[in-house]
Amino acid sequence: MRRVSVVMLVVAIAVVVASAACAQPESVTLQLKGVPGSQLTYDNTVSFQMDMTMPNPADASKAFTISPSFSGSARTQTLVKKVADNGDMTCGTKVDSFIAIVDVADFHLQLGIYGGGARGAAGGGQRRAGGGASRRVARGLVPAELFKLPELPVQTVMDKRGKLLEIQGLSGLIPPIPGPQGKKINIGDYITKVVGQFAQPMFPDKPVSVGDTWETKMVVDPAQMIDALGVPMPPEAKQQMAKMKFPIEMKSTLAGFEQVGGVECAKIEVIAPWQLDMPVSPPPGGQGEPVALRESGTTNVTLWFDHVAGRTVKQVTEISMEMRVSSGPTVMSTMTMKGNGEASLVQ
Repeated sequence: MRRVSVVMLVVAIAVVVASAACAQPESVTLQLKGVPGSQLTYDNTVSFQMDMTMPNPADASKAFTISPSFSGSARTQTLVKKVADNGDMTCGTKVDSFIAIVDVADFHLQLGIYGGGARGAAGGGQRRAGGGASRRVARGLVPAELFKLPELPVQTVMDKRGKLLEIQGLSGLIPPIPGPQGKKINIGDYITKVVGQFAQPMFPDKPVSVGDTWETKMVVDPAQMIDALGVPMPPEAKQQMAKMKFPIEMKSTLAGFEQVGGVECAKIEVIAPWQLDMPVSPPPGGQGEPVALRESGTTNVTLWFDHVAGRTVKQVTEISMEMRVSSGPTVMSTMTMKGNGEASLVQ
């Protein structure tokens, strides 16, 4: 009898210990963290598939469809350069290996630096036949042998809530382009300015529990973006550009906690739908209804975030979009696009 009691006691202790080990926190503070000199390595894959239907230039009564696709994979390193007292992190990036594949009709383009024991770059165009090994590499089925590339001459600055504050080094990487009245436009400065206007934080400014949501909203304003370029616009163009402004609202939810690669992660689900309705041109032939563009889409992101170490362990992104150009009930062209991306921390 005493032996049974001892066994039951051991089992009870084991259950309590296991329960404590699996217990999830009531709330967490989601913040990026880093130590200067540290680095994180990620395996990344991305793919896009489009279907476009347009009028046939040789016969306006008929249409033709093309279905371009893109796929790629890369191994990248994020290098923590500096961490400010307020938590702002300055990071650099290195690309260890990559491969990109583009297919349009029977044209096949492959570009990359990847394995098989060969140190070097491969690139060029060829027909769809062949390239099977390349597709296997792009899909992550064949591990790439790394060919070290130098660090990119660009650094990003993010605050601890995951908002992109600045992109440094673009001015030296992208040369200025000619602008109006003989002035030059610095594209690097322009991109940095636009990032400051539109970037949104990933995380809330307070602790969250499972089921909590937080929302961010931005308005995409092409007129404001052109103003940032310093390009003057006539009043008619400004009126037209004002019709292209549309909001994007992002809703994030702490869905729960999951183990990924042996690490307890906060699972965050983000959804960001958008819709744009915009007049494009007067009616064809001057009669009927004007030509209008309608675009709608949704971005879904699932993020597994190590809330203790303050780093992303895995991220899956799905994008879907539909676009239609029409004049009244007459549809002139359509486009659909689906995209998928994934980034996983290399443990």
